[in-house]
Amino acid sequence: MARAAISQADAKAVKALAVRAAERSLANVSRRRLRLLARARADGLRLDRALELAARAELWLLGQADSEEIVEAVSTSTDEGDTPTTLRWRLDPELARLLGAVSAASGLAEEELRFSNRRQQALVRARHVVWWLCVTYTTRSLPMIARCFGRDHTTIMYGRRTVEDLVLKGDALTSDLVVASTTRLGLEAPADLKAALDERSRQMARAN
Repeated sequence: MARAAISQADAKAVKALAVRAAERSLANVSRRRLRLLARARADGLRLDRALELAARAELWLLGQADSEEIVEAVSTSTDEGDTPTTLRWRLDPELARLLGAVSAASGLAEEELRFSNRRQQALVRARHVVWWLCVTYTTRSLPMIARCFGRDHTTIMYGRRTVEDLVLKGDALTSDLVVASTTRLGLEAPADLKAALDERSRQMARAN
């Protein structure tokens, strides 16, 4: 299995982290963290998030912190038959509940909604609805939500605004998914979208 390429900036940052870790008498830190960083970067994470994830994962592997509550290791099969391990942020249970509702309402897999970068319209719409739910109905911070979905917090906010704008403009597909997801979750529509969503619910009822 090929190792992901490390840029000079990545290597410099990893070396600085390794030096600090070595001062705490952690053996072989630089090579271990370099591999972890390579895996995180190969999964498309931005440098700062990849470095943070690699650092937490390393503590987990060394058994020196309870990072298994934050980081999970996922093995996936490939055409070559190997099972590379991906390190990623563990999904918060409340965020997982919202993700599951959108997955069920849209018929799309949770893994796709969480990590796929495909721009297929239905997938993008459902992904944005997940982010909107997470920001609107939980007290989780934007950075935490962004980490759990492998995104930047500005991307999460963009998705949230997109959902709100489309609902207010009467976009049927977005509104239908929002109504279906919130109904599954037993959630009340937020005040600023309630009129538009209620109207769409009435239209759906008449159509049925």
